[in-house]
Amino acid sequence: LMEKPANHLAYIDHLRGIAVLMVVLVHTSQRVPHLSTIMQSFTQYGQLGVQLFFIASAYTLCLSYDRRRAEPANVRSFYLRRIFRIVPLYYFGALVYFCLYLFSNDPAVKAAEVGTPYTFSHILSNILFIHGLVPGAGNSIVPGGWSIGTEMLFYALFPALFWVCNRMTDLFGIKGILSVWAIAFAVNMIIQVLLRHTWLVMQNNSFMYFSILNQLPVFVTGMTAYILHQRSLMPKILQARSCNIIGFAGFTLITLLLWNAGKSLAFAIIPTTAGLSFACLLGLLRTGHYEWNFLRRIGEISYSIYIFHFLFALHAVPALIRLWLNDRGGEPVLLLSFSLVTLWTVTIATISEKAIEAKGITAGAKAVRSLQTTIKSSQQST
Repeated sequence: LMEKPANHLAYIDHLRGIAVLMVVLVHTSQRVPHLSTIMQSFTQYGQLGVQLFFIASAYTLCLSYDRRRAEPANVRSFYLRRIFRIVPLYYFGALVYFCLYLFSNDPAVKAAEVGTPYTFSHILSNILFIHGLVPGAGNSIVPGGWSIGTEMLFYALFPALFWVCNRMTDLFGIKGILSVWAIAFAVNMIIQVLLRHTWLVMQNNSFMYFSILNQLPVFVTGMTAYILHQRSLMPKILQARSCNIIGFAGFTLITLLLWNAGKSLAFAIIPTTAGLSFACLLGLLRTGHYEWNFLRRIGEISYSIYIFHFLFALHAVPALIRLWLNDRGGEPVLLLSFSLVTLWTVTIATISEKAIEAKGITAGAKAVRSLQTTIKSSQQST
């Protein structure tokens, strides 16, 4: 979600911009009444903006880790950078939403998104970023926090997983990295089928849908795209602009068909098919020369937008409709609401990026330098 790409990877910021606007759209639309069936289908697809985040995150983590492979204590440095990148803004967001919950008289605010919000296990698991392992805790402290919890679990696995991906590629070439992807997908499907008659049944936005098990194939898709690009293993025909367009359209269509199939287990496949479509979109933007400054800027502050857009999408939009629009709804109200939510959130995110995110990144860089200086001094003294 959050790795800042180098300047020549501006297309990653474009991807993040698309991803966060998709997420803002779906959450805004959930509070606008009287939408047409077609519009509801269109907006609900915005939920999969999270999988686009995961693709971009996995890709840029591989790039960053490769560049820093030779630095001292590279694994510990990786985790330090991740902690200082993610934790400050997430904790601040948790405080903001707790204050909103504490002081608001709005029943909609008091109602928990998932289960009971402020239990001891929910609070502790969010503080420790293991809420992706605790049923009901994913969205209980910070709305949308499930994706941060799942991403943090991916970070925990990433160094070992990246080593496996590279090792399999060294040994077997393109077949090696594709086998890692196939194993991740197959293991998820087998476990989901075995659990289908338990309380851990798969359905959209369930604990099992949010789980790292279900989302890991998406992350591995992003890693696979990186390794194929970085090692020039991608067949030329698959690099063609037309092929990426067809792949994006094709996997998007498959995702929509699965979504409308009415089968709960479809949601064990949907994140992966969406991830494959977004990998094609990544390939398309990577080989093109696109420069949409507004979209790129949205991508640069996408973490803050993701954390704070719920303030407006979930709470300001219903108030807007109730007080000023006399409960009108439909597409014009959605367009107005989406524009206002985006504008308000970008304003807040611009401030929080400088006040919280940038300072966290700076503190992380200092912590890494301190760690590496200590290690170098120790090595020199021996």
